[in-house]
Amino acid sequence: METTRALESHSQPLSKEELYDLAQQSTEKQKEDEDEEDRGTKEMQTKDLTDILSATDMAAEKLCDIDLTGKAAVQ
Repeated sequence: METTRALESHSQPLSKEELYDLAQQSTEKQKEDEDEEDRGTKEMQTKDLTDILSATDMAAEKLCDIDLTGKAAVQ
């Protein structure tokens, strides 16, 4: 009996208010998905930049350890 009622309710046309609510829910879900994608992309970009800057800092330190003649500085 419950199954029949549920099936019957799905065969009836939706009201304008129900259509509006469904459209709003769909839009909100789409925005949430896009925000999650943006967050993931930003996190990846931040990690990549951090890795690049770290490598650059290490290279700069090594260059500072080498004197102008190309020999390693004695410490």
